[in-house]
Amino acid sequence: MSGVLSTSLRFLVRGALSFCLIVTVLLAGRYIVSEWRAFDAARRDLALLAGGEQHLGGERTQLKLASMARVKRLGQASAEALDAHIDALGKQITALSAKPEAQALSFGLPGSGQLMQGLVAKSRRMLEIELLSQERDYLVALRAAARAGVDRDAAMQALARLHAAHVAAYDALNDNLRAQSRIRVNSLWRSYLPGTVEFGMRDRLVQEEAELVRANNAAASAVALQQNALSIIGAPRASLQFIVNDARLDAAMGQLRGAISAGEAYASANWAGRMAESVREVAPTAGAILLSLMLVPVAIKVVFYYLLAPLAERLAPFYVDRHASGLLEIHAAGGRRATALGNSSAPSAVVTLREGDEMLIQSACIQSAAVTVASSTRWMLDWTNPFTCLAAGLFALTRIVSTQPAAIVVSPARDPLAEIALLTLPEGSSMVFQPRALVGVIHRLDQPLHMKRYWRLGSLHAWLTLQLRYLVFSGPVTLIVKGCRGVRVDAVDHGRVISQAATLGFSTSTAYSTSRCQTFLPYLLGRAPLLNDRFDGEVGFCVYEEALPADARKGVFGRGLEGLTDSVLKVFGV
Repeated sequence: MSGVLSTSLRFLVRGALSFCLIVTVLLAGRYIVSEWRAFDAARRDLALLAGGEQHLGGERTQLKLASMARVKRLGQASAEALDAHIDALGKQITALSAKPEAQALSFGLPGSGQLMQGLVAKSRRMLEIELLSQERDYLVALRAAARAGVDRDAAMQALARLHAAHVAAYDALNDNLRAQSRIRVNSLWRSYLPGTVEFGMRDRLVQEEAELVRANNAAASAVALQQNALSIIGAPRASLQFIVNDARLDAAMGQLRGAISAGEAYASANWAGRMAESVREVAPTAGAILLSLMLVPVAIKVVFYYLLAPLAERLAPFYVDRHASGLLEIHAAGGRRATALGNSSAPSAVVTLREGDEMLIQSACIQSAAVTVASSTRWMLDWTNPFTCLAAGLFALTRIVSTQPAAIVVSPARDPLAEIALLTLPEGSSMVFQPRALVGVIHRLDQPLHMKRYWRLGSLHAWLTLQLRYLVFSGPVTLIVKGCRGVRVDAVDHGRVISQAATLGFSTSTAYSTSRCQTFLPYLLGRAPLLNDRFDGEVGFCVYEEALPADARKGVFGRGLEGLTDSVLKVFGV
């Protein structure tokens, strides 16, 4: 019963955690989508406002030129004509000012394009109103100059009257403000309590204040216009110039520019916008890197396939040691047969040690042995090549010496796909062999084993295959060889081509060269190597494994350090 409860509890906990995870993912996704939509809407609104500002810049120039042209035509007009034009300007200004205002803007809201268009239209109206106002003020001054030039005294008297009216309006406004201050000082809380006498007095004064402010501003504007007219009285009308005040035009467009600044601030503060901007900055570089990663390997393979590989095929082959005999004997079914061909391996092999034989083998490959054999540890297969032995795993070997004939069964027990073959090199024969495929050797006690090293730095074949050093085993010796799904031995027979990745060894008496793969597409797609090993000669053998293991060498273009390590080992023939 407790087990059922425990299982049910775990199921409920997992379900609750899964539910919380799903809710979290959905909320995060909704937040990310909303942020991106807000940024995208702000970006579109900014583009609309920026385009509107640019368009208004051109219209501003046209409106200025049109206004200056109209003023120029009225330069010598009569006072009555000026009055008529001033009245027309006033009506036009009133009509433009009566149009509805644009609504308040808020960036990040989808579908706010109409508000942005309304703001652009309002900015154009404000610009036009400002130009018309400047034009009207100039014409008013021009009309005043035309009239005041006849009666300066009347103009001075008019200025005095306007000034007195301004002073009276200003004093009335100050009286109102002082009366409000006295009410607040004497009855602060009652002045804000509805229903009290003080509240009614203060409310009446506040309403009067707005009217007094408008009257004061109108009186001040009239005084300024009259002063401007008096400043040009007596001057010839032809000398008066209409100069547009660009600062006031900039102020008329201030709301539009303020909205653009607010939109830019919002876009820069939005994390989705910052991320998009960062991606936009590095996207060209990333695209170039991606394109190079895609095209550079293809270009390199084209050069290798159509230039270097054909050049290598035309070069003469080289011999590692052409004076060796090239003979090879292969064990099969417990016996020995000379120059055997085909698959010469099995999951296990029986090794019969004679008196005076010494076997050096990896301990994991000994499946069974007679009780009469004596074993010890051999720390290195060949002390003259310690680094090669360490890289190939030929260290800490089991040394077996029998005083009488004994049978030992060897098998790569830890590798289910590997098979064992016994290759015997008679005296006078030698073979290039990769130590990575060796699991052990058998030799006479009085004839110790040595690996010879041959370098071929001057051969293009060696450089293209990235194998510059060749390790040679000389007979008499028996090589215990391991290969994936089996080991095959083929006679050269005047020429044989083998997949380079599968080659384990070849007789030193054969001529070695490279042969380009037949078709380009498999090489381009990585399904076939560029070069195959080619062997020529009358006497000699080549040894290769039936299939490539899963951990086959990846080369310099393989995965990270593993591929680099494989390439280095291949250079040294390991």
